[in-house]
Amino acid sequence: IKNYFFTNLFSLDKLNLSHNRILSIQKESFANLTGLTKLDLSMNFIFRLENGLFDNLKKLKLLILNDNVIKKLDMNVFNYQDSLNFFQIASNHIENFHLSSKYFPNLTHLDLSFNNNLRYLYVENSENIAHLNLNSNKNLDPKSYTNKTGRLKFAYLSSISNDFLIKLGNNSFGNLRELDLSDNILMNFKPIILFFNRFNNYLKKLILKNTHLNFYLNYSFNFLALDE
Repeated sequence: IKNYFFTNLFSLDKLNLSHNRILSIQKESFANLTGLTKLDLSMNFIFRLENGLFDNLKKLKLLILNDNVIKKLDMNVFNYQDSLNFFQIASNHIENFHLSSKYFPNLTHLDLSFNNNLRYLYVENSENIAHLNLNSNKNLDPKSYTNKTGRLKFAYLSSISNDFLIKLGNNSFGNLRELDLSDNILMNFKPIILFFNRFNNYLKKLILKNTHLNFYLNYSFNFLALDE
């Protein structure tokens, strides 16, 4: 997509560019779309995001980059994104991700699922995050998760390492409503008990599909549903 490809569309609110085989987007491609609130770039072949690409999108609330081939992500591309609430970048090749209020001051929903190369997830000053999806990221380094997400309500953590689960369990999840731990090996029960010790009456749904649980369940949990 070339610079200033979209002109005289100042009232445009939503733009869907998915399934277009896009390879690259020049820095000023969206410069005139100052009213945009939703941008869908999923199902393309985008491998890089230019710094400044989203600078003029001051009203952007939802950004979808699922199913591309992005490997290295310079977080400075997200400077000035004060309005962004929902960010989906699942099914890419991301190696490192820095979740910080510096880049995402009002982000509430983050989907990083199915980034099989994701190893380092740095989290700091991100108290607004309510929905976090890390499904199928088996290479996450537990040392990379460095801070608490105190307002987290929905955590999707299927098919990740026990070591990373233990690190997450050491954080405060007192507001958690829903937790998915499917497809993790929980035979010794250690990772999950760390979560349970921090739960309160807010938790409504717990999913433990295919977790190889092998223990005598002598705890009484006050959940509305274990599965749907």
